[in-house]
This record gives sequence, structure tokens and C-alpha cells, in this order.
Amino acid sequence: KRLFEACLHGPQSKALIHVFFAEREVSRIPGVGRDIVPLPIGKAAILGAGTMGRGIAMCFANAGIPVVLSDVSAEAVETAVEAIQATYEAGVRKGKMGAEEVSHRLALITPGRSIDGFEMAGIVIEAVFEDLDTKKRVFTQLDDVAGPQAILATNTSTLDVDLIAAVTSRPDAVCGFHFFSPAHIMKLLEIVRGRATSAQVMASAMELGKRLKKVAVLAGNCPGFIGNRMFAHYREAAIRCVEQGASPWAVDEALTGWGMAMGPIRVGDLSGIDILREVRLAAGLDATVEDRLFAMGRLGE
Repeated sequence: KRLFEACLHGPQSKALIHVFFAEREVSRIPGVGRDIVPLPIGKAAILGAGTMGRGIAMCFANAGIPVVLSDVSAEAVETAVEAIQATYEAGVRKGKMGAEEVSHRLALITPGRSIDGFEMAGIVIEAVFEDLDTKKRVFTQLDDVAGPQAILATNTSTLDVDLIAAVTSRPDAVCGFHFFSPAHIMKLLEIVRGRATSAQVMASAMELGKRLKKVAVLAGNCPGFIGNRMFAHYREAAIRCVEQGASPWAVDEALTGWGMAMGPIRVGDLSGIDILREVRLAAGLDATVEDRLFAMGRLGE
């Protein structure tokens, strides 16, 4: 009883209670009432079969939603499907799922080429290279082929959603749908509301986030949104410690010892030195030693 009472009134208890209510608070969208009916989303399409694209495809398959995974490169799609299958098979070996469940999930992922089959999707997610001009070209194409009720979503982690939406004839249908890597594991999903994004699209996106079993958080349209806006600064501080002579693993050990699940240096290695460099540049932060790693082609795990 004494141990229980100590836990009940301790700092961990207070923190968990805060998280409990915070996760429910973020599901509310200012200006969007319960009278707004979400759009029915029975199928999804993803353009971009890289690390993020394949992770997002797994999110939909895991939720039982059919998804087309496409890319301009047939080789990229083939590699993505092989990687997805390997990830699922690893789950079988660890006892997390059965072989029958793996077959069911893989059957929900349809490999595609370019934008074939996108006209049937209730949401189309762009997950191509983090370059504004590239994304604008993609959204011009998606605007032409996507169904009239489809949500056009970008997985950008740093770029201006309004600039992307402006190249379409329906900016009200465009929003940010920002997953964090690895997308099939990380619970956070930032849903970015653009200047023109409709209330129905926001309600639909938030509802879809719940179906994907994510903690969907409404975010404003600014560089880095919320998660990366915070992460870029504390990670920069960790890198500065390394530049002043601390070893990367010593910095990480100090922070995991303090309570973080993973050290910020290892996070960068796992996510990709190139990806975090883009986040840092968008946030207006100065160059670091990791730019040397980038120039050497050492992009991490």
C-alpha cells in the first residue's frame, strides 16, 4: 500500500496523467465541430517508395486499408515491397504476428508505377524528395488524376504547405500528413492545416489518424511544424557538444541515462543525416560537423 501511494502521488504519475489528457486534447480541432462529417476513405495511394513511403504504406496495411505504393522508378517500388516483406517476416520471427497475418497485410499493398490507380483513392500522400519544386510538380499531376473528393496530402517535414497547395485547383483539399520515421512504428502524426484547408478535410485527416492508431496532432504551417521544430534545437545542442570534444556515444548515454528512449545522435543516424540536414536548413540553423558527413556520403544507418 505504501509503495502504491508513493507511485500514485509521484512525478511519473503526474506526467502520465498529463499525457493522458494531452492526447485527448490534441484530437480537438479549433473551429471544427462534431457536425462536420468526415469523408469516407476506403483506399489510399502513396507516391514515393523510399523509406518514408514504404513505412506509410505499412501503416495503412496494418490498419486494414488497401493502399497503392507507387514511384516513377519501378526498381524503387520493387525494393520497397521487398523491404516491407522483410520487416513483416522479422515480426513473425519475433512472435509479433503470424504468417497468415503477414500475407493479409501484403495483399493490401498494391505496387504501382507513377500515378496509375490514384483516381480511386480517398487520400493521396506525396512522399517524394524534400524539395519544393519537386513537390509542386507532383501536386500539379495529382490534382489532375485524383478523384474530386480525394484529400491531397504531403508528408513534408519542413516545407510550406500553402506553397504546395497553391499549384492545385483545390487548395482546400490539401493538408500536411507528416509521419515520423520509421513511420510504421512512431505514434506521432502531425496533421498540418494550410490557410485554405477545409474543415471537412481536417476532420477527415484527424479521423484517419485514429484509424491508423496514431496520435494525430493538429499543427500550424511553419518551418519544422512542431516535432522537428523542437528536435532541431536540442539535437543541435548535442552536436555542439560533439564538436567541442565529447564523443557521440557519451552524449547519447548522458541523455538516455536522463530518461530519453534514444540519444539524439543515434536518432540522426537512424533517420538519415541528409533528412536532418534538410530540417536544420529549413529551421535556419547553422552548419555543423554533420554537413561534412553529408558531403562524404555518410548518411547513417
